[in-house]
Amino acid sequence: MVSNVLAFVIALALGAGVAFAIYLLLRRSAIALLDEVIGLPAGTTFYFRVLCLCVFLAAATGVLGGVFDLKPEARFMEYVWRVAAVLSSTCTWLLMALLVFLSAMTVLVAVLRRHDQR
Repeated sequence: MVSNVLAFVIALALGAGVAFAIYLLLRRSAIALLDEVIGLPAGTTFYFRVLCLCVFLAAATGVLGGVFDLKPEARFMEYVWRVAAVLSSTCTWLLMALLVFLSAMTVLVAVLRRHDQR
């Protein structure tokens, strides 16, 4: 029981770490893109907060969807593989969130760029 909780906490920490790394990688460029395309500081703040919320909720969904039900006599590597499987699910959720946001931003850029050129 304690080992399952510990594996869950480790998976949660690693999932949050991956989400935070994505946040750090996207922060400057996403804000610069939003500033240029939208031109409204409140719009930039809103869309970037939505991106951050989606990234962290996707990471939480991946971890919370994992099942840690190993027996007490399970070996250490079984826990490692279980955490790795949960992290794989977490990365899949993060990828989906980023693809949806990227699609929305591509449409936004295409529509607003075309509108500005007229």
